[in-house]
This record gives sequence, structure tokens and C-alpha cells, in this order.
Amino acid sequence: MAGQTVYALDESHLFDDFRAYMEEWSNNLGVSISELLTRIVLCAARGERYTKGEPNWFPFDDAETEDDSKR
Repeated sequence: MAGQTVYALDESHLFDDFRAYMEEWSNNLGVSISELLTRIVLCAARGERYTKGEPNWFPFDDAETEDDSKR
């Protein structure tokens, strides 16, 4: 794998206020947060959105989502 970077995704990369959402989502699927993040990234690479088992709520209110670029 010369020239490639392998990056492990896990819950340590999540903001505290987002962790509960991801935990619920991964529990809905019966997978780890790392596995869920991998599925999300693989779908994104194909131009798709991964929604299987996604909770019907989101942890940020409107004020927080307006400035996500600073996160």
C-alpha cells in the first residue's frame, strides 16, 4: 500500500454532543461506531448517503448547524 494512508475511524473523533446520536445509530444496527463510520464513508465515496437504522433525531439545534464550518 505504498503512498496510501490507512486511517482508523472510531468514536474518539466525535464531538461529545454527537456521540449519543452515533451510539444510538450503531446500536440500532448492532455494529460498533467504527463500523458505522466506515459504512458512512464508503457510501459517501460512492456519492450516496448511508441512512440504514439512522435515528429520527439530530443532536444539533438550528443555531449550531448554521456555523458547522468551524467544527
